[in-house]
Amino acid sequence: MCNNQQAYKFLSGTGMGSPFNSMSPSIKLANGVCISLNRINDSSSTQSNIFIDINGTNPPNINGKDLFVFIFRLNEGKIIPEGYVWGKNHDLTTPDLQGNCNKNAKFGGTYCATVIMNAGWEMPKNYPW
Repeated sequence: MCNNQQAYKFLSGTGMGSPFNSMSPSIKLANGVCISLNRINDSSSTQSNIFIDINGTNPPNINGKDLFVFIFRLNEGKIIPEGYVWGKNHDLTTPDLQGNCNKNAKFGGTYCATVIMNAGWEMPKNYPW
């Protein structure tokens, strides 16, 4: 279990709470990666958020730097990066995705997993560090 009570932040520096708390089931892998499954607080929801912290409880604990958000679509049995869920309904170009993968966005870092996936699972040169 990855019971990390530390507050995480968005790329902008604003707080986002802790995706790894005692209310969310989590697991810590042998390499230190922490994974948490957070059910969306809506009884009609057919998806859950999956948070992956690639360096476990170590800092910086920032969404888009060491924390990445995925969605588990329960009805479809699919796990996709946050931001990709709308890919079939909208033309999400790289600038659109980077709208939530930059330091100025309200929820900055949320779509960064999709940006990385679209770059062949590598952080592109223009990644918003």
